[in-house]
Amino acid sequence: MAAREETVCSFQEIVGGHCGFQTKDRSKSVEVIPLLQCKRSIGAHKSALASTCVENEVDLILSRASMFAPPRNVDKLSICPRHRELLGLGWRRPSSKCSIPSVIAKHSTIPKKRPK
Repeated sequence: MAAREETVCSFQEIVGGHCGFQTKDRSKSVEVIPLLQCKRSIGAHKSALASTCVENEVDLILSRASMFAPPRNVDKLSICPRHRELLGLGWRRPSSKCSIPSVIAKHSTIPKKRPK
């Protein structure tokens, strides 16, 4: 019996990490899809981060991968559910410091003082 081929998407090479399924997916689907098929609404996510430079889910994923303009081969890029979650709508700020460059964020880069 042949070993099952590992599911790998373009973003494993770009940002690292492992390909796989989304954390809340009970079916544990690891289907890799073309990046340009990512069309989820990002309106609420975008307003919560006060970002104006991303227009759609593809822009959001590319920006989180430090690609602020679509590469020439954008139509050849693929993404697995895990990288889509980590770079897209499932992304969470890793620290209390904002990681969105101030050039594209509408909020202050000076942290607010927390009440004691």
